[in-house]
Amino acid sequence: MKKILLGMIVAFLTASVFMSCSKDDGKTDVIPEPEQEPEPIVYSEVGVWESGQYFLALSEDHTLTAYVAPNFIDAGTYKINDDKIITCTNNFYVRTTTYSIKSLDDKNMSVDIKYINDDGDEKNTSLNLVKSDKNAPSRSNPLVGKTYNFLTNYFGIVTYSFESDNLGMKTSTSKNASRCPIRLFYITLEDLCYFKGYNYSQAVQVVVVGGWNDSDMSNLDVLRFTIGAGGVIDDMTNVSKDVLK
Repeated sequence: MKKILLGMIVAFLTASVFMSCSKDDGKTDVIPEPEQEPEPIVYSEVGVWESGQYFLALSEDHTLTAYVAPNFIDAGTYKINDDKIITCTNNFYVRTTTYSIKSLDDKNMSVDIKYINDDGDEKNTSLNLVKSDKNAPSRSNPLVGKTYNFLTNYFGIVTYSFESDNLGMKTSTSKNASRCPIRLFYITLEDLCYFKGYNYSQAVQVVVVGGWNDSDMSNLDVLRFTIGAGGVIDDMTNVSKDVLK
């Protein structure tokens, strides 16, 4: 009797183990979770983007500084929308420039630019830019509040005065040029100052005024500057021929 009872118990346990294994054979009715789509990478426009002599600098505080076409520089506060279209408000010229980003990653940017030149004509250009390790200028720059004087053979003592970011003045002690100070619109990128000169009274660019020759007023110029330990401008050298190739 004991043998029969023991056999029944063994048989029952064997059947239980078999049924348990059968239920745990991996063939379950659990529905697998759908695969998660990877989050798209969002690249920032902030930085200095360059193409040869041209550049587009965009800072964290939404300041835009640019040299993107022959004889054209731009600066101001910018906004960017969901379509990666940047609009820059330039208070000096009272105009808006549009920078439409076509492609962007951590190293490259392709952009279409719509701007207005000094003659009031709307122009378009496109650039393929590469990100550099330079620092984008903010709303202030190293030249703000500083002056620089130098002696010339014809114009006497010439003075550059940088009243605020992007706004300056060029004056001279010579008899003719002293009557016609030149209003400067300028931008900086690291140790370079790009500027254009305008008739102070008329606020329009002219070729010759008050003794200044056309090289002083008609085109974009570039100065390389050095700031000394005391915070003053130690030197400003014209490097237009080297930079504006």
